[in-house]
Amino acid sequence: MIKQQCCARLQSNLGPCTRRAVVERDGCFYCKQHDPEEIEKKYQIRLLKWREDHEIKIELSRRWAAETKACNGVPTETLESISVKELLDGK
Repeated sequence: MIKQQCCARLQSNLGPCTRRAVVERDGCFYCKQHDPEEIEKKYQIRLLKWREDHEIKIELSRRWAAETKACNGVPTETLESISVKELLDGK
């Protein structure tokens, strides 16, 4: 088998990738880094991680807004003296 070169073009007009191709997709040969399926798989992993992080940030933002609304107008000294149990029991 003839060793094929990756058909990907590098950004910034640096020319073609010089790595040896390891997979063929739709008639083009790609190295592992430029394999379209690998690129898509890595993108989906990054997207899932971003969504998880984003959901956490949204929840923290909602919690902060609820806490701020609930404590609006209550003096700081009063808030500092209330224990969590008192808040939950409604005392």
